[in-house]
Amino acid sequence: MLRRALALLALLAAPAAAPAQFPGLSMVFTDPTGVVGPNDAIEIRVRLALDAGAPGPLTFLGYDAPAPFGLPASLIPSDGYYWLSNVTAPFARYTFSATGLAYGCVGDSFWSACSGGPYAFVWWTDRTDSTRPVVPGPYAVTLLPGESVDYLFGTYTPSAPVAPGTYRFTDAPFLISIMGEDAAGARLDATATLGRTCPTNDDACAFTRTVVATTTPEPASLALLGSGVAALAWAARRRLA
Repeated sequence: MLRRALALLALLAAPAAAPAQFPGLSMVFTDPTGVVGPNDAIEIRVRLALDAGAPGPLTFLGYDAPAPFGLPASLIPSDGYYWLSNVTAPFARYTFSATGLAYGCVGDSFWSACSGGPYAFVWWTDRTDSTRPVVPGPYAVTLLPGESVDYLFGTYTPSAPVAPGTYRFTDAPFLISIMGEDAAGARLDATATLGRTCPTNDDACAFTRTVVATTTPEPASLALLGSGVAALAWAARRRLA
């Protein structure tokens, strides 16, 4: 299942997949592993990079450009889904396109909506801090061979203290969302998948966090701290006397 964030609005959709990904484009989690506490929020950051040997730049011209929107024509789906339906039909015309993100639930153990995990997920689009890096776009992208961009994909937030253990997530695709019409003028939607963080869903490319229990000071340590504070207070009184 893919959950897609399009432009500045989170949408639920079943995307029509394009036949191939953009040549030379890679996506990796910038901090794939780490250790957190049971109440910590977890930011998921991704690096989108175009290989220096790629045959050309990644160029997406934006929503008002004609198809194929600056992309190779082979990446643009010929069929789309009818609105809120699993039925497909050929595009007679394309009307709109924008960059988007998707959330793949395969292999996920964080998000409650996917696997019953202990975290709520917040898209970067739901955040109000405009200083944070976000995915290129939403309406135009240019990435030259050898260039990369880092962005905040989203945040896991625990609704209650999380049990110790290792939690895992793999699939954060980068998409072009495409809208159009069939020959009768009915709306169709599809997506061109330009890259994915972990299409193989294996541990080598996964995002994981190990949750450890919060430790509290031992009673003896607390007593020692109390003794130190008392000694400081006594010394201060002596100086004032």
